[in-house]
Amino acid sequence: MYYLAPADRAYSAYEIKRKTGLDPVSTGIVALNFAGVYPIVDVANPHDTRLYTVALSYTINGTNADQTWTATAKPLADAKTAGCDAQKEKYEAEAVAIRDDYGNLMLIAAAAKTSAQRSASETSIIDSLKTIATNLSNDLASIEAAADVDAINAIVNP
Repeated sequence: MYYLAPADRAYSAYEIKRKTGLDPVSTGIVALNFAGVYPIVDVANPHDTRLYTVALSYTINGTNADQTWTATAKPLADAKTAGCDAQKEKYEAEAVAIRDDYGNLMLIAAAAKTSAQRSASETSIIDSLKTIATNLSNDLASIEAAADVDAINAIVNP
């Protein structure tokens, strides 16, 4: 991809050739830059789009154009809902992985036993599920108590 400065937009090599007459593949970087065309240095979006509205812009850096991501926090109530949903999904995936490895019927049978009757592996699995439930509960309470979106982001994306 290439950044065309006069248009303030990114284009493919084909589109640059069509718009400027220059083929970015065979034209030297000096000629491209003179025409306002800069190869884009891709930078992954570092912001969680569940919590922030993100705008992409480009900054000319020498002979290239760097992607710049600018985040604006979403309303706190929306971020709390999104943060809680994200944590529920995360911990559900962890719980499902444990349950799938062990099997629901085996898990039910193990949970029905007293602690003394359970094998070490049954105790380990049940303890793991309890830990997941406790962590989820703690995270949800922390998200609900958060005063700003950055605090929620610290919980969801540690």
